[in-house]
Amino acid sequence: SLDNILKLLHDTDNLNDAASIEEWCKEVWKAHADEDVRRRLDDGLADLLRDNKERALARFSELVQDEPAYAEAYNKKSTCHYMLGQMNASLEAARAALHLAPTNFQALSGLGLVQYETRRYQLAAETFRRSLQLDPWGPISSRLSVCIDLLEAADVANSDGTNEETEEEDI
Repeated sequence: SLDNILKLLHDTDNLNDAASIEEWCKEVWKAHADEDVRRRLDDGLADLLRDNKERALARFSELVQDEPAYAEAYNKKSTCHYMLGQMNASLEAARAALHLAPTNFQALSGLGLVQYETRRYQLAAETFRRSLQLDPWGPISSRLSVCIDLLEAADVANSDGTNEETEEEDI
């Protein structure tokens, strides 16, 4: 089960094994009983690799319309929106992916990146932490560190209590 794979990922003690287990997770998320659906996802991924983000987005958008329970299609749609600078749409697609697959650490990382890019550092830090709890080998630890630094700097700058902004929860 995916839970067992995630436990292996969490418990591994070397980077090579972690990378293999991460790839195993990605294959589980991309899996679909219908070979045509999986081929369509792969076609969109190929478009992304060729830097044809708009075409990939169109493919993933069509795929989520046809297969609304396919979380990885939402995750890739979120990625396309992010790469195109469409942060609100990316956020919406990431939320849909996580609603369907709450342990998808890639979708969590993507959500955290959107939150970071939109200067929602507290939410980004929380999301990055959740992702790292699932995948302690994830590449987003440096972004988490930056978020923490920015939040600490803001706390120091606002120690007089003049800035009492709160952030809405994204997930």
